[in-house]
Amino acid sequence: MRTYILLLIGFFTLNLSAENRYLQIIQGDVNVKYPPNTIFELYENGKLLYTQETIPEKLEINSPYKLVLYPSWKDTEDIYNLNSAELIMHPTKYEWLSTKDKIAKPENNASAQTSTSAVVMAEKTIIKSLTNPKAYNLILKFNNGLNFYYTDGEAKATLNEQKVKIQGSHYIETEIGIYKISFRPSNAETWWVFEPKK
Repeated sequence: MRTYILLLIGFFTLNLSAENRYLQIIQGDVNVKYPPNTIFELYENGKLLYTQETIPEKLEINSPYKLVLYPSWKDTEDIYNLNSAELIMHPTKYEWLSTKDKIAKPENNASAQTSTSAVVMAEKTIIKSLTNPKAYNLILKFNNGLNFYYTDGEAKATLNEQKVKIQGSHYIETEIGIYKISFRPSNAETWWVFEPKK
């Protein structure tokens, strides 16, 4: 039997400053974007060259580099061995939202709904993992049609019940806009942003 932890979620917006830039990695057919404030280190021949705070706005790579990222939603690193690539730090132009979770007692096992001053809202349900007692899973349902599921290390998403592709670390590009979702299974910390298409 699943154990549901029901949450009321209040949102706060991080300051949209330079420190909230997000990283884009372009390498051949690979085009991956990580959420703002993702910690990373860039090495050349074992020597640390840049971090998320010191890297220039745009960096062309034409020799062997190692990029190590520490996404907030997982307990392992993402490692890229780069030989020919482009790293771009983009300013955050949209609200990047984080959740402050409070235990609630809604009736009939209904999930608590969250909202912001924007039109887009999300309903979040946290589920205790059946395979790892120290981890959590996530169901995140947006009122504009996207459903996001994280179950024991695997992420899936649908838009209006049609499966959509998840790129890199929970970056989802759709016909209506871009979703960036961050989830840490060890403590259920959840971040998300939706950038509507113009």
